[in-house]
Amino acid sequence: IKSIAESMILSGIIIAIIYWLLDSILNIFFSQKLNLMQELIGPDLYDIYTRVVVLCLLIIFGSHAQVSINALRKVRDALRKSEESFKTVADFTYHWEYWVGEDGKLVYISPSCERITGYLPDDFIKNPKLIEEIVHPDDRQRIARHLNTDLKSRKVESLEFRIISREGVVRWIGHVCQPVQGMDGRSLGRRVSNRDITEIKKEMSQRVRLEERLSKINDCFLSFGSESLDNINRLTALCGELLGATCAIYNRLEDGIICSRGKWNIHQDYKPAEKVEDNICYNLIKNNSGKFLVVSNLQQSRYARTDSNVINYKLQTYVGKAVKFENAYVGSLCALFKDDYTLSRGDNRIMSIIASAISVEEERKGAEEKLGKYREHLEELVKERTAELKETSILLETIVDNIPDILGVQDIEHNIIRYNAAGNKLLNLTHKKIEGKKCYELIGYDKPCEKCTISKAYREKRPAFMIRYDESLGVWFDIRFYPIVDESGNVTKVIEHMRDITEAKRAEEALRESEEKYRLLVENSNDAIFIIQNRKIKFANPKARELNDFVGMGQSRNRFLLDRYIYPEQRNRVINWYSGRLRGENLSDTNSFKIVNKNGEKLWVQLSVVPVNWEGKPAALNFLRDMTLQKRLEAQVQQSQRMESIGTLAGGIAHDFNNLLMGIQGSASVMLLDIKPDHSHYENIKLIERCIKSGAKLTGQLLGFARRGKYVVTPCNLNEIINRTSLIFGHTRKEITIHIKQNEDLRAVNVDMGQIEQVLLNIYVNAWQAMPDGGDLYIETDNVTLDARYNKTKLYYASPGRYVKVSVTDNGTGMDKKTLKRIFEPFFTTRDIGTGTGLGLASAYGIIKNHEGIINCYSELGHGTTFNIYLPVSSSEAKTIEDREIPFDTSLGNGTILLVDDEEVVAQGCRQVIEALGCEVFVAMGGEEAIKIYRKSQDKIDLVVLDMIMPNMSGGETYDRLKEINPEIKVLLSSGYSIRGQATGILNRGCNGFIQKPFNMEQLSHKIREILDTK
Repeated sequence: IKSIAESMILSGIIIAIIYWLLDSILNIFFSQKLNLMQELIGPDLYDIYTRVVVLCLLIIFGSHAQVSINALRKVRDALRKSEESFKTVADFTYHWEYWVGEDGKLVYISPSCERITGYLPDDFIKNPKLIEEIVHPDDRQRIARHLNTDLKSRKVESLEFRIISREGVVRWIGHVCQPVQGMDGRSLGRRVSNRDITEIKKEMSQRVRLEERLSKINDCFLSFGSESLDNINRLTALCGELLGATCAIYNRLEDGIICSRGKWNIHQDYKPAEKVEDNICYNLIKNNSGKFLVVSNLQQSRYARTDSNVINYKLQTYVGKAVKFENAYVGSLCALFKDDYTLSRGDNRIMSIIASAISVEEERKGAEEKLGKYREHLEELVKERTAELKETSILLETIVDNIPDILGVQDIEHNIIRYNAAGNKLLNLTHKKIEGKKCYELIGYDKPCEKCTISKAYREKRPAFMIRYDESLGVWFDIRFYPIVDESGNVTKVIEHMRDITEAKRAEEALRESEEKYRLLVENSNDAIFIIQNRKIKFANPKARELNDFVGMGQSRNRFLLDRYIYPEQRNRVINWYSGRLRGENLSDTNSFKIVNKNGEKLWVQLSVVPVNWEGKPAALNFLRDMTLQKRLEAQVQQSQRMESIGTLAGGIAHDFNNLLMGIQGSASVMLLDIKPDHSHYENIKLIERCIKSGAKLTGQLLGFARRGKYVVTPCNLNEIINRTSLIFGHTRKEITIHIKQNEDLRAVNVDMGQIEQVLLNIYVNAWQAMPDGGDLYIETDNVTLDARYNKTKLYYASPGRYVKVSVTDNGTGMDKKTLKRIFEPFFTTRDIGTGTGLGLASAYGIIKNHEGIINCYSELGHGTTFNIYLPVSSSEAKTIEDREIPFDTSLGNGTILLVDDEEVVAQGCRQVIEALGCEVFVAMGGEEAIKIYRKSQDKIDLVVLDMIMPNMSGGETYDRLKEINPEIKVLLSSGYSIRGQATGILNRGCNGFIQKPFNMEQLSHKIREILDTK
């Protein structure tokens, strides 16, 4: 169309130029002769002439224009048909076609855009940017760069990108862009063809995924080991992994039972269905078909009721493939999914490959089981079936190459015929390189070994063997050679069988080391271990031989004569027990009894016997232990416990006795205030006070024995106490000569001086009584250190450490062993009734034990007695002994005192004493009553005298309750026990003082005054 229009315009221009030229020529030509022309033709003809010329020119132009118009019409019709054909083709094309003009506007877009994008052509016409907007955000920048390229390039470009359809579906587009140019080469825009390649992409992705999965399957095959079950497990796991399953199982039907051979991602609580018929895999196997079984919606299937795993693990889909073995379906490879799942063609292929591989592994496992049987009987087969060697060579070659042991064949010249695969691997040579070589050449020799085992097998025509260690490999080999004999009986070849016995050697070495350990244990045991067979000693460890000599059986070392040394009264019991144990009767494992050694010493032993076999005959394994020291320690413990029990009893008696004395003392003190010294009853009352003091001294000894009599503990030098007590004792018992040997650098000890004086005086008196005609008394002090060995032979335990030792020895009559065992028991005395209490040494024992020390006695009849006392060293320096008198004030003023005591006798006696001192008294017979009285009258009460031991509410609890009422309360604690123990705890909580029963008026007055005067 453009070409025709240009032709018409050009023709008009040419005609106009011709007309202008003719008109100019005529004007020039006729201008001078115009009159002549007009005269010749006349004016009218001239005008006609001019018009004819113009008409001719118009006719010529019109003819040319008509031709041009006709051509233009033809071109237009052809163009219309071409456009209709193009549009018809473009509209019905399967791809999304569009044409973008030079100005960037859409010239045309095919209706296929709706199928691919979901948008109509008008949507794109109205919004040309929609083409870029539907491009996936990840690809939009790349497409923008492409669309902005120069249109003049004639290069056809193609690329792939994603779009998001109106429905939100992501599609892949194959984009081909081609510039469009006119016939004159001018750019008319670009033509674009977009093809939906989503399915192609999916197929390519599936193909790539399938190739990746096939690669994983191949890698799995390459990683196979020798254990079929491990390989099946790998394949099962691979199946579950490649199919994206929740879990995977390979089940095998064996003897009517479903067994899981392979598991992947199975829950630890997984259990097969109780009935085999309820298992999906069972139904798949029984169908005897190679088709896939897919069960969807498992939660609604019958298996949800019969197989608890379906519900427990919320399984939704089952996919199974039967596995064939020896022409029968025996197994099922299944994948389980918690979601809906559709078996794709690729998954079908993958699962089929894995199922086939499992089938191969099943076949191989069967072959391995058969191979194991062949291996066990290989030696027998070599001997019995040499004639069938050629016929079975293929089978044997397969078997031999799969045996882990090394097998080889040599001829009579030591030429190697062949080795199996294990031999080739060991030598790191191929069969061709080994074949024909001499056996000794492979180990670096140029001739046969001097003691060649193969030559021996040739010569003797019988198997030979050797054990050899290969240093280069660090491996022990058991090498055996089996000759092959022909029909004539001649040896033609030798089979070499090499087995790695390194582990067996190590086990043998470990066994030898174990035997050595047990030998050391037996030989160094403290128990006598020996074996008796027919009353003969077949084995005895060193301890048994030592005991044998010690007891006195050395004259008959090979005879068991222990029964001769058993105590007669125990002999029958031990022999019956021993015989019963050997007969297998249900008797105690051990038996303890006494024996007498060759020196007449009594020993305790414990015997244990076990029936065993020794050299194929019945025997008795014996364990004999010396229990003498243990029995001695048990006696020490029993004695200590006995003393503790007696001490507890003595303490209780002393406490109650002190309360009685307290009541008597109170009454006596009040009576003395009311009478004068010249009164007829004055001396009787003073006698009562002296008796009370004697009784208090007696209870003090009991409390000392009960270890509740330690009062005031201070660091002291025992030399001063000994000097003081020995001086007093020497003045009263002049028939006794006292010898003192003291360590001048004696360390200090923490003791109650009064109680230690009492201990020493009791021992002095005991020594005096043992020397009625006079004698010598030796007293010695020293610093010593006791270690753990000291306790092994002593009656009482002493903590290792530094001690001060006091030894008191007399040369009196001494004591027998029976008396010696009881000297520390309370009320035990060897004197006549009425001449002693039997509490002197008992209280000494309690006092020393309460000071964390020990006291021992050594004595023999006619050889005197020695007491050794050990007291722990103090970390403080000793204080000098000072005596001071307590002033007595018979009047305390008009104060008010609350007296708390559960004993009525004590309460009444103390009340009389306090009232005699001028104070008002409130009496409470227990803790609850005391609290009520104090709440009511606390403003009047100046001091509380509180008993420590009371029923229901103890003195300590009563003190705490009173302290809650008045934190500033003043309390004097009283008790028949010492200040130690509970009293110390109460004093530490703020109690103001302590007084021990029985106390007299002077002592009580001093204590009350001391507390009341304290601010």
